[in-house]
Amino acid sequence: MSTIRDPKLLNDEELLAQVVALVGKSNDVEADLLEHLGEVDARRLHLGRAQPSLFAFCTLELGFSEAAAANRILVARASRRFPRMLAMLRAGGAHTSGLRVLAPHLDQANCDALLDEAAGKTRRAIEELGPHAVHRSLAGHRAPAGAISRFAHIEIGDEQQTRLTHHLGD
Repeated sequence: MSTIRDPKLLNDEELLAQVVALVGKSNDVEADLLEHLGEVDARRLHLGRAQPSLFAFCTLELGFSEAAAANRILVARASRRFPRMLAMLRAGGAHTSGLRVLAPHLDQANCDALLDEAAGKTRRAIEELGPHAVHRSLAGHRAPAGAISRFAHIEIGDEQQTRLTHHLGD
């Protein structure tokens, strides 16, 4: 592959190859960043920088937007419990936005199944997996005594569905 940096000087094939290579590098850097943020959080190093929270550290010192900070912090924390998240990110099978949606629903019993189900999907497609994916991933597993479901299933009639669909603009 060409090492030319100016994209205007690349032919179409070289340009597309550069884009694919850069996405791979970006995935590696993002996974490394999340892994390091998780360690900064675990060591509470933001406190030594006079920042009251990791969020403040990320926004004020690292210059992240609020949304980027929130996404990265949530995924960084979850990836300490579920390192496969970072492996998927590095391999291009997941992205930070999708992992952020999935992270609150992961536990040791469903992690592999949910990550498999979410692999290669958009954030919206992962959101649409919702309770059905969690239910499928827990098939054969009993919830611990006192466990509370993270999802609610609501049945509505045709008239309510029509009104809801009209309200949402579909």
